[in-house]
Amino acid sequence: MGGFAENTSVSVEKTRLELERVLRNYGAMKQGVFYDDIAGLAIVSFEIAIRAAHDPISAPAPKRAVCLRIPLPRLGDRRFLFDERKRTHRPPEKQRTLWEQACRSRWRCILLLVKAKLETVSSGASTLEREFLADLKLADGRTVHEVLERSFRGESAGPLLLPAGEPS
Repeated sequence: MGGFAENTSVSVEKTRLELERVLRNYGAMKQGVFYDDIAGLAIVSFEIAIRAAHDPISAPAPKRAVCLRIPLPRLGDRRFLFDERKRTHRPPEKQRTLWEQACRSRWRCILLLVKAKLETVSSGASTLEREFLADLKLADGRTVHEVLERSFRGESAGPLLLPAGEPS
């Protein structure tokens, strides 16, 4: 079975611009879309106070800081270097072509993920906290995921502080 957008021709740059536009359209503030191709990581960071369509206007929506860390394909990954069917190493230009396609596909997935979560919250089908729980930034700058991951490994994760932007 093929992956989502595995044959997309939409450039990474165009997808990132579209992602920034989506964030703006849903009211995200202080947004940033970063990537590190060498480390194989994308970071989508923003602050948002989103209110569901059916929520009363009297109470302001709480502002939340969100930071998604999403793995990106790495040029040196075995799937790009080696053709398993032929049991041969791929030429560098083929490696780069396959890697670029995988990057385009991953960025389309990132866009879909963020857009779907924001629309789900906006429509009232869920809450911002529920959709982005793992990616909510805490007062000390860590995400809920980072704290829980350390705890699951048996390491001291420190106190679980209120989310960033939350009144103390």
